[in-house]
Amino acid sequence: EAEEAEEAEEAEEELQEEPQEELQEEQEEQLQAAEAEEATKEEPPIINHSSADFLSPDTTNAPPLVSPTLADVDDDIEVDVASAAPAATESSAYFALHHHYEPQQLHLAFAGHDHGMSLSWVQFYPPAGELAHSSPALPPLVEYAACDGSFTHRENAITRSYRVGDWQGEIYHVLMQPLQSDQLYVYRIIDGDLTTQWMPFYSKRRPSINKAHPFTAAVYGDLSTSSNAARTLQQIQLQNWKIAQSQRQSLPCVQNLSSSTPAGGLDMILHLGDLGYSRAFGKKWDIAFEWFGREKQQTWDLFGHMISPLSSTIPYMVAPGNHETGKYDFDFIPYSSRFNMPLALNLESGLPERKLYYSYDWGPVHIVVLNSEQSVAPLSEQATWFEKDLRQNQKREQTTWTVVAFHRPIYSSDQDSGSDLTLRAQLEPLLVQYSVDVFFTGHDHSYERTYPVAFDQVLVDQSVVSLATRDQYVDPVGPVHLRIGTGGIQLGVAWQRRPLWSAVRLQQFGFVMWRVFPHNHTMSFEFVSSVDGSTLDQFTVVKQRRVPNAQFFALPEDRLSNSGGQFTMRLFGALLVMALLLIVYAVYRQRRSEPLRRGASSSLPLVMKSPAYYA
Repeated sequence: EAEEAEEAEEAEEELQEEPQEELQEEQEEQLQAAEAEEATKEEPPIINHSSADFLSPDTTNAPPLVSPTLADVDDDIEVDVASAAPAATESSAYFALHHHYEPQQLHLAFAGHDHGMSLSWVQFYPPAGELAHSSPALPPLVEYAACDGSFTHRENAITRSYRVGDWQGEIYHVLMQPLQSDQLYVYRIIDGDLTTQWMPFYSKRRPSINKAHPFTAAVYGDLSTSSNAARTLQQIQLQNWKIAQSQRQSLPCVQNLSSSTPAGGLDMILHLGDLGYSRAFGKKWDIAFEWFGREKQQTWDLFGHMISPLSSTIPYMVAPGNHETGKYDFDFIPYSSRFNMPLALNLESGLPERKLYYSYDWGPVHIVVLNSEQSVAPLSEQATWFEKDLRQNQKREQTTWTVVAFHRPIYSSDQDSGSDLTLRAQLEPLLVQYSVDVFFTGHDHSYERTYPVAFDQVLVDQSVVSLATRDQYVDPVGPVHLRIGTGGIQLGVAWQRRPLWSAVRLQQFGFVMWRVFPHNHTMSFEFVSSVDGSTLDQFTVVKQRRVPNAQFFALPEDRLSNSGGQFTMRLFGALLVMALLLIVYAVYRQRRSEPLRRGASSSLPLVMKSPAYYA
């Protein structure tokens, strides 16, 4: 009995120890699992250093790189009617853009005639329930600082988003001002618990006489999201690196940046319309209506992703083209929502308004960007604003040059579209009257430059152009038209018969490097190949005097004016001429019928008269 009692006690003790051991083992397993999960868990992308910490040379806490690079873009991606719909769901590039929950598609833009800078970006937020960065309760903000540590400021972002299908991106804009001219700044985006890396940019430069540092810009149109477009952007990046290394000294704060694009290279990029071609295109150039909504926006996203390595540190100025219009893209809504271009002054109230046309100063150059898809007929809103802007600029001494950017060409010998004669008749009188120097266009997918030309007449003589090389225009009395529809979309295949005004025309992918030298009043233009970076064409324009071109044309005043008064006088004159013609015709009819009436009223029998009588 004693042994049985002892065995019962031991069994009871074992029964009591087993749950404790199991509980202890379970707790140990949970603890190990928690430790393993903690070890593999990523730290949230939070950067708690201030701009002063960043600006110190010994800073080692590098912010995470979130700006996309061209290496992320699939070299074979092209929007095609047959393949674009599957690509929208299967392509890693498209998928990554919409599952990249950090600020993306960053691009800067000049804010207008002052020294401010606009920053825009797109951001996607994960669906509710995902363990990722969630949509913040407050709008994101941008912190920007001078590189020398003398200035730090924060500005809240505003949103101009839209909804198409199930596209749910947020588009933010921030105006960074006031900024000192020709100074290096850095900025970063703070959105809830996420902070991006610092990115550098230079504020707008003042006109100077520095011979070694001209104002430099890359200019092109008709880019798309093709592999040819990627090559164009890569060549522009190479040009930007060369300029930055030769012209700017490396500052301590720049050495701490991990940006793929250096500061101090190009001053500006000017895109002449037809940006990413969100309209689906293929061999038949038709619209794929079955995937009309979201996928069009994904093309916009891919375009923003491709240009971001450049546009995040270089002002990227855009003009609207026919592939951003309401016919193809919801009445300019994506274009005007994603790009924050300078405002245009209202002619009645004098207050700035958001339009699809605008102007700004870039060093000694006054640049006017017009909307080719909006009327420029006499007395139209855009034409009236355009004339007033040119007239006011002609009175200013700050600018030496006047340049206009417009998508559709008014001088083109490409077989695709050719010269738009209606637009030429509407715009050319103003271009000549207000001494426009260069007229940039795209649309036709080839490169062409003209001699100085006006009203279809080539203005070339020994004093105007170097006849030996025909690559230097000195004091031209008409604008030079430069068409650069060679950014990346498929090239044209045929030319018209060569007009007298066509100086050089090429069917090769490329862009123009535009340099302005204020010290000797010279602008140079170099057409660079997107394939190998070679120079395919180059010329210069020299201005030794500043006299309105209209004085050098023996043209009637009504051809050189687009004002309402002149238009009314022309209309009155046309009506007067028509009235005189009607009177003359009525007198003629009366004289023809008079002999017959005399014969009918006579009592004598009618006698056949000879034709000489009626004559």
